[in-house]
Amino acid sequence: MNCSPQDLCSHPDKLLKVHLNEVGTTASVIISRTHPQLSVPAYIAGAYHDVGKYTTYFQKHLRGQTGKDPRSTHAEISSLIAYHVARRVLSGSSRELPVLVSLAVRSHHGHLKGVQSVLNWAMYKEDDPGYLKPQYENLKGRRDIILRDMSDIRYHEYVGDFLDLDLVDVLREYMHDLMTVRDAPRNTWEWYFKGLLLFSSLIDSDKHSASDTPFQQSNTPSLSALQNFISSLQGKGSMAELRQRLNQLVSSLSMGKTLTLVAPTGSGKTLSGVLAALKTGRSRLVYALPYISIVEQVHDVLSRALPGTSPLKFYHLYPGVDPRGQDDEDVSAEERLMIAESWDYPVVVTTFEALVASILSPNNRSLRRLHSLAGSTLILDEVQAIPVEYQFLLREALQSLVDYLDVNVILMSATVNQIMALEPVVSLDATPDRYEVEFRLGKSSPKDLARMAEELFREGKSVMVEVNTIASAREVFSQLGEKRKFYLSTHVTPGDRRRRIQELRKVMAREKVILVTTQVVEAGVDLDFDVVIRDFAPLDSVVQASGRCNRNWRQGKGRVLVPEVVRDGRSDFQRIYGRIAYQVTGEVVQELISEGNPVSEAKLLPYLSRYYDLVNRRYHPDGVPEYKENRERVMKLSYDELKVSLIEEEPKYPVFVKLGEEASQVLEELRRAKRNREPRWRMRLLLSRAMDFVVRVWEEPGLLQDRDLEWYILEDQARYDRFTGYVPRDEEQALW
Repeated sequence: MNCSPQDLCSHPDKLLKVHLNEVGTTASVIISRTHPQLSVPAYIAGAYHDVGKYTTYFQKHLRGQTGKDPRSTHAEISSLIAYHVARRVLSGSSRELPVLVSLAVRSHHGHLKGVQSVLNWAMYKEDDPGYLKPQYENLKGRRDIILRDMSDIRYHEYVGDFLDLDLVDVLREYMHDLMTVRDAPRNTWEWYFKGLLLFSSLIDSDKHSASDTPFQQSNTPSLSALQNFISSLQGKGSMAELRQRLNQLVSSLSMGKTLTLVAPTGSGKTLSGVLAALKTGRSRLVYALPYISIVEQVHDVLSRALPGTSPLKFYHLYPGVDPRGQDDEDVSAEERLMIAESWDYPVVVTTFEALVASILSPNNRSLRRLHSLAGSTLILDEVQAIPVEYQFLLREALQSLVDYLDVNVILMSATVNQIMALEPVVSLDATPDRYEVEFRLGKSSPKDLARMAEELFREGKSVMVEVNTIASAREVFSQLGEKRKFYLSTHVTPGDRRRRIQELRKVMAREKVILVTTQVVEAGVDLDFDVVIRDFAPLDSVVQASGRCNRNWRQGKGRVLVPEVVRDGRSDFQRIYGRIAYQVTGEVVQELISEGNPVSEAKLLPYLSRYYDLVNRRYHPDGVPEYKENRERVMKLSYDELKVSLIEEEPKYPVFVKLGEEASQVLEELRRAKRNREPRWRMRLLLSRAMDFVVRVWEEPGLLQDRDLEWYILEDQARYDRFTGYVPRDEEQALW
């Protein structure tokens, strides 16, 4: 339909009363699945979020009859009406619910605002109502029309009640409740998550209604299908026996709300963890990992293990589904993108960063999917990759998801810090003995590491050299000569990295190689070397790197050598991980090697507990600002002040490597789509393709910048080496 002059509409093709009723009803249904006690507040937020669109200012603006006019906005006046309705309907409840309803409505076109921010706004409006005053008077003059149009909306009589009041009196009552809520003593996350859930249910219902996109009816992941898939994976040897034992252990577990599963690298945690998850009987599984590379890997495994579920692969800029490759012609590309952004899938594979943004950020797009997390089972794999300074906050947040959003949480790793662990902690009672670790902590240069690798290669060994900085990696690689060698770092584009890992697997099946890499290979990448040389690093990182040595236990014992790279008088360890981690690791390693050097895998792993104990003493939560400050914001419901990112300090200069026909074509398509304002799904798809050619660097690259994309464009082959990737102007800037 198209709005006729006499219609009251929310969008060019939708009646306002229909939209309000749809959003209110849908939000109420969504939230009732896990929180029936929030059904009425969710309905009020949804049914009144656009009530300010009844002004003639908005209706004229919708029809293009006026230019920019602040009086045509609607979120602020709608939030006051929604607050007033909620306060009257929920009169027997606490002050938090009407305030949280108002915050959701106030923020539904942007990021979620906190109590203090809205209080500041209300105090300002008390002195100078500005355009609120003509909006209020306009609604008051149209009172009978509005109430008649809203006759099918529950509680609409309170809109008339609101219009009988003085606007300043409403603002004063609102400010009083905002201050009461702000100052209320809290020590749990309950109200924080109620606010997120109301906001999430509102904004997702709003977007589905506005676009007429239905929610999906999805198949629940099949436990029997997974068990059949696991049974089909017949293997031989010690690691196959270990994987079988892990599956038997998980199969025998009586699943509660939380589980921490600790098992060695290569023991099949992915499928065992999913087996544990499906035993909970939940209709949605969310599987989170630290890096995009292993998101791809796990997504591929689950696509084969859980037929019929079409797992969603979701991370930054990736549209979730390829809009071009779908069989269902009745669903548009834009609708597919909306369904993906809502996590409206039975199985979602995503990154830690996307997960954290869903629970610890004010971001509108991220919080849309929060309601899909409620009542699901959540797996966090490779949890050792979470920075220590955020582990206190994340553990508390995860436990609160269990307590207040009815989420089952499973943590998995070969090395779990007790800060993160959720009870019960279940460990495989068998430690493989695949390698020995020899610590060589005298000063070594990158050239020394290259010499070690060459000697081992001449002995017929495949070798992985993992160092802490790109500068050292480039120097090691340059010293190797013409060997069968590979190189990985974040200065190599994601597309090239993915292709190299695929090629590396094929080559390693028939001949020996040397791989030089930074930490990009550390978690979850399924590669198996005879020898690993790991630059001195935190003990859990040494263990993770060692997981690439004799990973499949096909030989007696592999070797892991741990020298310490020192350049210009400073250890690369300290450059990257800092002084405290260096001191703690050094202390534990000295204890460890006092009993003998080299150290077996079986002997090394118990020392992780000692390492984590020392780390935990240095990082008491009261002394960690990332925990203390953000927790206070949670308790005060200061949503818009939250600052949580697991990417500690990302290189700030994005460089698009425009070398080759494909890169040039993608860049030109993206530029054209941006100029022509092509549909959102198209932009997201092109961005995801373009990211295959983007590296991020610390130094200002000295290249021409595309101002629209905010990317630097690299077109000079001399600035992108075919082996080591981006060539920085200053090698000392090449840390990561």
